[in-house]
Amino acid sequence: MAFKYHSVTFLPENKVIRVEHLKTIFEAIGEDNPERIQLFFSCGAEGICRKCKVRSLQRMGPLTATEKGCLSPQELARGVRLACQARVVQDSQVEIQYKRPFTIALVDEHAGSQSVARLKKIVVKSGAGPYPEMPIVCAAAREAGLAVCTQVLETQVASCLTGVAGSSHALWTAVFLEERLIALEPGDTSGALYAAAVDLGTNTLQVALIDALRGRKIAVVTDTNPQIELGDTYDARLAMVAEDELNLEILHEEIILRIDLLLYELCMARGVDPQQIYEILVAGETGMLHLFLMKAPGPLEQHAAPSCPEGRLTAGQLDLRSSAQAGIALLPVIGAYAGADVTAAILATRLHRSETTALLLDLGSSSKAVLYHSGGLFASVAGPTPVFDGSGMMCGMRPETGAVSGVRMNAAGDIEIDVIGESLPRGICASGLIELAAVLREQGLLDAGGYFICDHDAGPAALLKRMVAGGGEQAVLLYSDPGEFATDICVTRADFYLLLTACRRVAAMLGHLCAQVGAVPEDLSRVFVSGALGGALPAHALTVLGIVPECLKERIIFIDNACRQGGQLALLDKAVADEADELARRVVCVPFTGIDMSPQGPECQI
Repeated sequence: MAFKYHSVTFLPENKVIRVEHLKTIFEAIGEDNPERIQLFFSCGAEGICRKCKVRSLQRMGPLTATEKGCLSPQELARGVRLACQARVVQDSQVEIQYKRPFTIALVDEHAGSQSVARLKKIVVKSGAGPYPEMPIVCAAAREAGLAVCTQVLETQVASCLTGVAGSSHALWTAVFLEERLIALEPGDTSGALYAAAVDLGTNTLQVALIDALRGRKIAVVTDTNPQIELGDTYDARLAMVAEDELNLEILHEEIILRIDLLLYELCMARGVDPQQIYEILVAGETGMLHLFLMKAPGPLEQHAAPSCPEGRLTAGQLDLRSSAQAGIALLPVIGAYAGADVTAAILATRLHRSETTALLLDLGSSSKAVLYHSGGLFASVAGPTPVFDGSGMMCGMRPETGAVSGVRMNAAGDIEIDVIGESLPRGICASGLIELAAVLREQGLLDAGGYFICDHDAGPAALLKRMVAGGGEQAVLLYSDPGEFATDICVTRADFYLLLTACRRVAAMLGHLCAQVGAVPEDLSRVFVSGALGGALPAHALTVLGIVPECLKERIIFIDNACRQGGQLALLDKAVADEADELARRVVCVPFTGIDMSPQGPECQI
């Protein structure tokens, strides 16, 4: 039987793919995507998140019940369909409605001290003899590292310079990573010394460009991990590899291509030559590091700690082409579920140097906690909590331009929102959802199970007017734009249920962790809260939702993306990098099963 195919052209790029008759565009892209069409979703292609909207200029298959429920009449009139639902019945031209370019933030922030700088540059002259003349040290070289560098100059630099054609007094710049000569560059390039820190999460990817001369972060970008388009959880990606080993290469290629692009764009934004990035440090969850190195993954319980091959692994060996000469370093993992991201977060908060009992809570796709108590470090993992990455919600998104990142009540009893960047709202990220839920809980309009309490005598009239039907169920309307690109940002009862379930899971994990080591809430001197949530969470939001007990509200300290910050510290300072290895061996993992997750469950409060 011959299969019938249609051509689908994506405008305005004029990229064309072939789609089998009655298949969805999403299915076709999943099978073969030579044009690398980018369609986004955060719901596993179930038609919930509405991020794969396309506008078709030709007729497509009949509307599905899902499309009828989540697309507005204005959108339907304009020919908007969901690429995961609409079936292709003829040659078509379509426009992607939800385009999500990453946004680069140009900053100049302290990234870490350099008591023992890992990266150094030394300017030398190629003399007539077998050894260079006395080296001229660039401003970045510290005295502690200088002695080591000058010792190896005779054996490494001199051998490289011997017989080099050119002037007998030509300048050369030797680049050192700790005690190893990693590059020898003609001329004086001592003013350019860069590195990059990568936070590799299941759903989110963040890359920071570091000026290693000054110890400053100069640019940062947050993007979606492109692997999410192939599998929205690590288990889904693991199943892909189990089905076909070729999928391991595909997953690896997806993340490598995206990191390569982000590195290049960061450099272009700052006018930096990508070839002057000399070290790339990667921190992330254990399973994600296996995929990054293209090591055969398996169930997390069976994971060995991922490590780079013997010798120096370069970016070029992993096919990171923009900075091919850069070295690749991985922070050490603690265990199967507590990965290098936890190690980095401990470094960023200096939890291991605490003199009193303290807690670190990292909210993300898999929330984790580390407790310092009586001289010991104890880690536990709550399990999947993807809502803290903006996944699984109808209008959820990562913290990028257009994301609602904050919600508060004004004097008129209505909601005011904060939006990331100079943009109209396009969705809501985790910090915005948490603050909205806290507002509704404080106003008595949301119960502990995520159900709305629509008592018109109980809440402000302006807030009650925002209770609408969205996506086929009751929702809170945060924002509405009836213009050409009609946009309604709603948070549904299912979204709140997802959030509050995650909050109960985290609270139960914290209670279990404290109980196992003999700590009580009153013992905690500080509670560090981290995560790429989109904004600094107010302490009261965490206590209102029951994540942290009320008695700890004044002790909460929010840290934006502790994983990336810890990676920056280890990237710049050898002493911190050495400390990371010791930390990974020191932390004790405390298993958590989450026995009772009901709103009234005894495990749901510390």
